[in-house]
Amino acid sequence: MSQVYAHAQRQGLIPAEMNCNPFRPPKFGGVRCKSMSEYEAKVVSPQQMVAILAKLDKPETRLEWTLALVHGATALRSEECFALKWCDIDCTNNQILVQRAWSKGKETGGKTSGSMKPVPMHPGLAEYLKEWRSVTPYSDESDWIFPSFGKKGRIPRSASSCGKDYLRPAAVPAGVICEGDNSRFGWHNLRHSLATFFGSNDVHPSVIQTMLRHSKQQTTLRYIHAVNDKQVEAQGLYLDAIEIRRKHTQASGVRLSRGESRVGGETPKSVSA
Repeated sequence: MSQVYAHAQRQGLIPAEMNCNPFRPPKFGGVRCKSMSEYEAKVVSPQQMVAILAKLDKPETRLEWTLALVHGATALRSEECFALKWCDIDCTNNQILVQRAWSKGKETGGKTSGSMKPVPMHPGLAEYLKEWRSVTPYSDESDWIFPSFGKKGRIPRSASSCGKDYLRPAAVPAGVICEGDNSRFGWHNLRHSLATFFGSNDVHPSVIQTMLRHSKQQTTLRYIHAVNDKQVEAQGLYLDAIEIRRKHTQASGVRLSRGESRVGGETPKSVSA
């Protein structure tokens, strides 16, 4: 707000005297403002993540299961994760390319230029993505990985509605939030959770920094952002902790046809792969 008032003064919209800016420095009579938010993100423990995935581990919620896993293991921002296409999956180099974002119903260029960097993809995670690709009706290179079935794959799923309808309900029996809890909890909490897990398991801060792709210049300029073996190894620790490092043995459901949709939790009729 201080910058807003300062800009208004520069443009002559309000008087230029210092006392006309209520957000001037306190030593000159301005108000005192907190520089830090009191919000503290809820962190999902590996054990709670296991419970969330178990709740979503059904053929009719295979998309949401995979979505939760990718969010939890990569710390992708929700607008980046929902904007992924199959052409972004680079198994040869163990990475997921972040080339776009999806926000407010349209494709965007991402949060910052620094955030448009690849994230590591452990071979175990790649196996689950391949498994989802084998059953989704939208598996072409140009298709969205997490498409809207209601819109016949033309756009990705809605992050807010998907979080409200699937992630939050799964988080209740997992003990992350209580029934009827209206506090903030969504996909972004899984980003906080992975960082917390790494920090408590002696993963070097530089590895955490590159995985989160923070945009603060004073930190990101000191690190190399390319995906490397240390990042993949760190991600493997998380996959081990949530007990899915090994390829899932349970049947993942049958392939859906492009013409079929799943609306309101209903499962479309299936066709053979």
